[in-house]
Amino acid sequence: MFPELTALLGADTESPEQRQFVLISGHKTDPSFLLHHFLSYYLKAGCRLCFVALAQSFSHYNIIAQKLGNVVCLLQGDDGSEDADNELLLRSLCHQSGLILQAEGLVTGFCKEVHGQLTITRRTQDKDQPLIYQYRIHDKSVSFFARGLSAAVL
Repeated sequence: MFPELTALLGADTESPEQRQFVLISGHKTDPSFLLHHFLSYYLKAGCRLCFVALAQSFSHYNIIAQKLGNVVCLLQGDDGSEDADNELLLRSLCHQSGLILQAEGLVTGFCKEVHGQLTITRRTQDKDQPLIYQYRIHDKSVSFFARGLSAAVL
């Protein structure tokens, strides 16, 4: 679990939200570090958890989600998967999610000090609230910072 990410999300480590549907998507980057975070976060809190690999129908996972409460779904995309079905699936999952984490590679290309950009969108009844951070993955942690404020720039 990454304490810095937990703080960015405003999450309570003692009593996490129940029946949460978290969507993690990646584009030109590997967002698997986010899966590790949520797996550790929910299991340490004693929550039941379902990871969705999208091998079954959506209604199958919807029924599981109603029984288990917390669902974390990873949707990986790259330049070769920009088709209408993938876009429809992503939009549908976004509408179902309470928390959306979108990891992207940098549009400027590879950088030694910054590995990607993370957009965190917490869905509320009023409006979506996106927050954008850049990140760097270390051996056993991840550091997050506002765009343009990495150690390499300062």
